[in-house]
Amino acid sequence: MNNKLPIQFSSLLFLGLFVLLLGCSAEPASHPQPAASAAGGTTLSQVYGIVSQQLGVDPSDITADTSLAELKADELDFIELIMEIEDQFNVTIDDDAAHEMMGTSDWKKGMPSVTMSKLAQTVEQQLKSTTDNADAEPLDESQSK
Repeated sequence: MNNKLPIQFSSLLFLGLFVLLLGCSAEPASHPQPAASAAGGTTLSQVYGIVSQQLGVDPSDITADTSLAELKADELDFIELIMEIEDQFNVTIDDDAAHEMMGTSDWKKGMPSVTMSKLAQTVEQQLKSTTDNADAEPLDESQSK
């Protein structure tokens, strides 16, 4: 009989932030921050590198279709990966985007759906969104008066 209580996302996020504050991820990043116009292959290869570093797996064991479940990642690993990806690419991946990658809000059912390809696509969408927002014309203050 399993008496474990399910851990809520907010508790995992707090734990992940706490671990990061303690310096568990204090190693300097070995991957350069990509330009906003990074090509899909570049983004995907950088995601491979981040996943490899965070989960301690050989990059040659990772393909575009490799899921986080195949790499034995748990919920905390997912949160830490998202945070590292956000730092490396200078983007924000909100809860909705994370749930969209998983296809569900149930972590155990969703982890097999999170592939390297989906992670890279999400990064590219966020980069495009950031670029689109930066390219928007600023409001002319003289017209607003």
